[in-house]
Amino acid sequence: MYQYVHRSCVNGEAMDYLEFGVLQGDSIRCWAGLNKHEDSRLYGFDSFEGLPEDWRKGQGKGHFDVGGNMPQIDDPQVKFVKGWFDSTVPTFAREFVAKNRPVMHLNADLYGSTMLPLHLEKLFLGRHKFYHFRVWYRLSSLHLTGSSGFADPGATVFEWPLSAKRGQGACGGTSEPHAQNPQTANAGTDAAYADRVGMKEPLKQISVCVCTYKRPRFLKRLLQELTAQETGGNLALSIVVVDNDRLESAKPVVTDFAASSRWPVTYCVEPEQNIALARNKGVANAASEFVVFIDDDEFPGPDWLRHLCETCQRAGVAGVLGPVRPHFEQEPPAWVRKGGFYERPTHATGFVMDWRECRTGNVLFRRSIVEGLPEVFRREFGSDGEDQDFFRRMIERGSTFLWCNEAVVFEVVPAHRWRRRFMLQRALLRGRNCLRHPDGRGRAIVQSLVAVPLYGLALPFLLLAGHHLFMKYLIKICDHAGRLLALVGLNPVEKREL
Repeated sequence: MYQYVHRSCVNGEAMDYLEFGVLQGDSIRCWAGLNKHEDSRLYGFDSFEGLPEDWRKGQGKGHFDVGGNMPQIDDPQVKFVKGWFDSTVPTFAREFVAKNRPVMHLNADLYGSTMLPLHLEKLFLGRHKFYHFRVWYRLSSLHLTGSSGFADPGATVFEWPLSAKRGQGACGGTSEPHAQNPQTANAGTDAAYADRVGMKEPLKQISVCVCTYKRPRFLKRLLQELTAQETGGNLALSIVVVDNDRLESAKPVVTDFAASSRWPVTYCVEPEQNIALARNKGVANAASEFVVFIDDDEFPGPDWLRHLCETCQRAGVAGVLGPVRPHFEQEPPAWVRKGGFYERPTHATGFVMDWRECRTGNVLFRRSIVEGLPEVFRREFGSDGEDQDFFRRMIERGSTFLWCNEAVVFEVVPAHRWRRRFMLQRALLRGRNCLRHPDGRGRAIVQSLVAVPLYGLALPFLLLAGHHLFMKYLIKICDHAGRLLALVGLNPVEKREL
């Protein structure tokens, strides 16, 4: 098979050969013999300590262990990267620069060990056309291309028959594999093969998107907490950080984090300060099946992503939202806690969400629901309200979003956010953006015309009843006043305070 692939695709040219799963080095030794170009580079990835977990009957954790010893190959172009893939592959991929015709040999036995390099293949291979080949006696139904969404539509995939025995037709034999276009490759399902050989279910690919603006301290904490996510071996993460500061103030934090992250990290900049545009850039850079948004001033519980994904998969819905609970950096005044100003409504898991209660501070959705949309988040909402508009439009298109009460994230509440001025400005801005939603606009205006004088008359009495009640209704007045001021073209709050 190797001769055929080399003759058909490489033909003696310089190549960058990446082999995942080396064992005793027979394959990479063969490729080194087939390709003698002086500029070729061959890299083999393996722990050399056997399987990291049970695979199938008779081949449990530690099977294929060679005592941590790398093969001895007398060729300076061959190099080995030793260690578990989740530790070595992301770091290598970020530093690697493709120079030659790339060939990726996916020879790992476990699904997760195979999907990780594929998830990073754009980093490995840049703009080059590439060639995959998979050995069917070991990976017969992974479908690493086509429906998985990872392979370039122009890639060539070589499949080695399931009936072939180890060593037949590989380096010295004459048997030829099948070459397939990844868009048409289809020979069974992952689940069927998993049932047959005892493999785990395919990993769920998740892109976690974080939009940030001049909050490096909060961002650093969030990124650190993401590394502690308990994936249960079923999730493969990538992280997309969108810096909404044209001066790239978040870049040092992201660069430091990416250097040691076990997950691939993408950093991009949206120079125009507009949260809707920043979110759009995040979606554009999220290549996974699931897209997740979390705010830069939040941090998740350890099983956050697992709960979101399991709920979405189990119900077969478009997306899932979870609770955002306050995390006060210091003890707030009694009236802040008593008024519950940073407590948000919660629901039982499985509750069907109305768009008016939906936010992007803690949400997972299938990327497929936004495919083809000219604008996922609408820029006219600027600094607030773009998320509710998104959910309104998605629900109108037939999407369903559920609540998962176990998927908890925490919002950091610094002391300046419980200043009265901060709370009232947020309410005015919220009221202004409310009128940008077409649904119920007339009713909202009528409600505000009634509420402002009514609540205003009640304020002196509420102050006597308790400062928390006084502030709660003063905030309500500002919500309604924001609507009415926007109606006549007045905007007392130009920019949202962070």
